[in-house]
Amino acid sequence: MVGRAAGQPEDDSNDAIVHVFGSVRSVPPVAPSWGKTIPMIGEDLATIVSLGCNPDTPECANPALATWMAEGSVEVVNVATASAAASETLSTTVAELRAAGVEVTGYGEAAFAARSGVRLSSSGVTISIHGISLIVDDERAAGPNSPGIAGAAVLDELLEEIEALGDEGLGIVVLVDVGSLDDRAPTATQISDIQRLVDAGADAVIGHGSDFIQRFDRVGNTTVAYNLGNAVTSTDEPLRTDSAVLRLEFGSPGSACLLPTTADSAGPALDDPANQSCAMENAG
Repeated sequence: MVGRAAGQPEDDSNDAIVHVFGSVRSVPPVAPSWGKTIPMIGEDLATIVSLGCNPDTPECANPALATWMAEGSVEVVNVATASAAASETLSTTVAELRAAGVEVTGYGEAAFAARSGVRLSSSGVTISIHGISLIVDDERAAGPNSPGIAGAAVLDELLEEIEALGDEGLGIVVLVDVGSLDDRAPTATQISDIQRLVDAGADAVIGHGSDFIQRFDRVGNTTVAYNLGNAVTSTDEPLRTDSAVLRLEFGSPGSACLLPTTADSAGPALDDPANQSCAMENAG
């Protein structure tokens, strides 16, 4: 299954749906209309995106970034990315997102807060959502008493936290920045890094960083999407606009699937508008 909380009955009413998008590579001046093009968005427990552009650069320097995310029905933004780490104003961006009602994961005022996830609950199911970048220099990661993103320096602590959360019966989603790998196939290092998170007990591990979508897999009891590509991008290159939404259903029995999408500057649109839910299940 995809993370039924311990003790939850076999009852579909206890389902909690999470949708994970790829990276936001640019922020256009007009807020996305995902609620119209993808009706399921805004009706789930959480819609998650990763910030794949530096807020200090022209591609991402929309002064209304926080409003843009909130109006796009995004509940959680992962900022544990190499692009976000390069920003000198990331702390301001995080504050604006939180003020707009958008949760932020992968960032904190100290290492503990950076690796600790965002918890969301629905119908008795609690999901813990984490972000970490494995390509950011340790110096950029949050030190014991300094703000920053969750980087490679806190990976071991994150693995321990995931194990503890699993013992509590929480559903666990981890977004991991594996770098800009312009290849359809995940690398051996990428697979190895993700396997460590799988071994720790994560229910779903989602890689990001590359412009290219990569494979969707089932590793033991864990759903793995090695890379979802871009959610929003200013390029029109076909391979870089090929994307997908990962739909995770936490509950009983639990399921996961990829919904193919095409990304553009306004955000992704489902390739099959009629397909709003899982077409294939990975029940365990």
